[in-house]
Amino acid sequence: MKPEIVYTSREEKFNENGTMKSFEPPKYEHDFNFYVKIVTNHPYAQDYRAHLNTTTLKVHTTGPKMARSFRMDALEDLQRFLDYYPPRTQHEAYLVDKEMDDCCYYAGMGDEICKAITFRILLAIYLRWENVVRRVS
Repeated sequence: MKPEIVYTSREEKFNENGTMKSFEPPKYEHDFNFYVKIVTNHPYAQDYRAHLNTTTLKVHTTGPKMARSFRMDALEDLQRFLDYYPPRTQHEAYLVDKEMDDCCYYAGMGDEICKAITFRILLAIYLRWENVVRRVS
């Protein structure tokens, strides 16, 4: 069982006289979808993937294209990117903070769901083992 983040990114462009042009400096839209994936190892149960957010969460940034490191998840990469290339205006900073808060909320929700389910599974295993030990002794 694990939280899963699906991430995509695209450059935002504007239409000038029928041609699409990049902003200067470039602007990017980062899309996030948050899932909890429950993997089972049983012939009669299938893997389950629950979508946590109802709509795709978007974060808008200005600056160079964000490089992805595959050692971290996309949300951590974006947080580090924003440390190096902060929003240019106070209004942009407000919007990015609000968008990042929403993303962090769903990432935290996925972690909490996984912890709660894992705890319940471990508790059930412990209680079953305790009953087996009582019967044997």
